[in-house]
Amino acid sequence: MKDTNKDKRFKYEVQMSPYGLACDPRDVRRSCLMGCLGCFEAFGGSTYNLAACCYDCKITDAVLIDDGPTRCSSKYLKPAFLSRFGK
Repeated sequence: MKDTNKDKRFKYEVQMSPYGLACDPRDVRRSCLMGCLGCFEAFGGSTYNLAACCYDCKITDAVLIDDGPTRCSSKYLKPAFLSRFGK
């Protein structure tokens, strides 16, 4: 990214998630998004990767990927959490 900041005292770099605006409800089926949100509420923001789940909902146009909190795939759980259970 090109640095367009004129004042060098406040140098900054904008970093964006690799998923971009993954959870835009206009681009994702509501049922898929609600399933991801259910798992997000069950595991919390430090454990569950909501952006990745929403991104997969967006690119696959799936009706349901995760059905939280009853069925949450380990694909969207952070590796540090899974290592506690030997996975």
